[in-house]
Amino acid sequence: MYHRFPNGSHLEAQCEHLRKHYRPISLTEGAAALRSRHVPPGAVVVTVDDGYRDFFANAWPIFKAYSIPALVYVATDLPDCNTWLWTDQFSRYLADRGESDATAKKDRLKQMPDDERRAYLASLDGLQPAPPPEFVPMTWDDIRKLAKDGVDFGAHTRSHPILSRLPGRDRMVEEIAGSKARLEEEIGAPVLHFCYPNGTPADYDNKVIEVVRESGFVTAVTATRGMNSPGADPFLLRRLHQEPTREPSAFAHQIAGLYRS
Repeated sequence: MYHRFPNGSHLEAQCEHLRKHYRPISLTEGAAALRSRHVPPGAVVVTVDDGYRDFFANAWPIFKAYSIPALVYVATDLPDCNTWLWTDQFSRYLADRGESDATAKKDRLKQMPDDERRAYLASLDGLQPAPPPEFVPMTWDDIRKLAKDGVDFGAHTRSHPILSRLPGRDRMVEEIAGSKARLEEEIGAPVLHFCYPNGTPADYDNKVIEVVRESGFVTAVTATRGMNSPGADPFLLRRLHQEPTREPSAFAHQIAGLYRS
């Protein structure tokens, strides 16, 4: 599970390690392997959350050079509105005012009912609506180019809300099925995979999972750390959080499962 891709990272060394010691496959292949209980030795899937443009500029050329499939989960309001994630907006708002403890303050917002969270952010004077250069999302042109070049795309809702905090099923459908329909409209291909925003067990519930299933997805990924064994629930897939700046030796140990619980 990657998110951002700054310049000057260890991504190439990480990709070299994956290509040498593992078998990178698509999530569609991985889902089929988990269902059949015949998972290829060393199978690994690379996923990327949110859809920032640094994937297009800095990451995909490296993944492509090493023939590593990548799946990008797009929050479709980003390319639709040329906006940025509310969590990043709020972090920048706090930083501009010299406020500390941004993580704890964001966590409190994530626990609010979604309408209250939106109302609070709308009340802030100085919240930047347009993203600064380092937070620019991919455009639909970028996404279409990548799709033609072999990148797979999954849905990550429209506006990246905490799904368990939405007021009702209709809003869940709007965010979940709506992002799927929007992506399919732009790339002209089925969108089979979903990613829960924030992705902890508190951020989705059985009602959310039901809407994801009924929307036509075949998998959904969480942010719960771990690996997936044959027969794993395809709508509760675990992942290993990665940073392209992680030292290659630490990356190698974690991918092998040697991480602290």
